[in-house]
Amino acid sequence: MNTDTIINILRAFEHEYNANHYKDGGGEFIHQLSSKLSVTVEDDKESILKFFLNEVEFNNNNYRSVALKTIVEINAIELAPKLEELYKKWHLSKDDHWNYTLVEAMLQLKYHSVIYEDFIIYYFQKDPDKGFPLVLYYCDIIPEAGLVILSQTCLFFLQKESATRSLFRSKLTFLISHVLKNKTFSFLELIQKISSINKNQGNEFKKCLINELFDYGKRMRCEHMTRKEIKYLQ
Repeated sequence: MNTDTIINILRAFEHEYNANHYKDGGGEFIHQLSSKLSVTVEDDKESILKFFLNEVEFNNNNYRSVALKTIVEINAIELAPKLEELYKKWHLSKDDHWNYTLVEAMLQLKYHSVIYEDFIIYYFQKDPDKGFPLVLYYCDIIPEAGLVILSQTCLFFLQKESATRSLFRSKLTFLISHVLKNKTFSFLELIQKISSINKNQGNEFKKCLINELFDYGKRMRCEHMTRKEIKYLQ
């Protein structure tokens, strides 16, 4: 399957699923494309994945975002070493967004790499809001090291809480959703780690987390899950 054929297939999917704004999300487009890939004959699938890797590196056809999202959606862990190679090859000459999206995809594939910690710390210092998800993804791969960074990031947002209440709550919501889904570590472990740094702020974080768990359970209609978590914390 050549490049023109692959591009025509992608354009047909864009038209069918009205994915004019796929770069900003396009979940249904990515889901349907991934489903199509899963039943594609091996040779054609290999050609498409090769095209995706080329787009990740050069973006010649403006499908870099689609490529990374689809690689993650189909859990193409076999491509993670290639993504790592691209990062090591280009990270000094590419911009932060290019590096961020590549590292994000590798983390979501749960691929072990030595590049993460330095990049996550750097990016969190630059943009705490966007850096926070990377910290959580890192916890899924190396919980012990990840919790050290996560406890520090949670303290950062807690200390900013009075000035940016909505931002702090959004981070708690993301944290709760992630922990309930992945269960790589417990809320209690995180609170204990925060308390080991600052006991008073650990207690304050615990109160905020319990309150948000109550609200999250009501909003998402999963009170049976959140009540269980709250019970462990009380």
